[in-house]
Amino acid sequence: MRKILVIDDETSITQLIQEALRMVGYEVEVAYNGREGLRKFDDRPYDLVITDICMPGVNGNSVARHIRC
Repeated sequence: MRKILVIDDETSITQLIQEALRMVGYEVEVAYNGREGLRKFDDRPYDLVITDICMPGVNGNSVARHIRC
């Protein structure tokens, strides 16, 4: 099963994305801020990461830079 990490500080957005992806058969894990997302990314392999850009603290651009390295 394909694993997707969704990173967003807005609970309603993460729940919507999570439900939609699970309905079509993806395994979805959620992080509610960039720092939590980076921890999860470093601990487990994902096939796709979906991240919000505008988050307090570690923003989506920082998450993308970390993933690319």
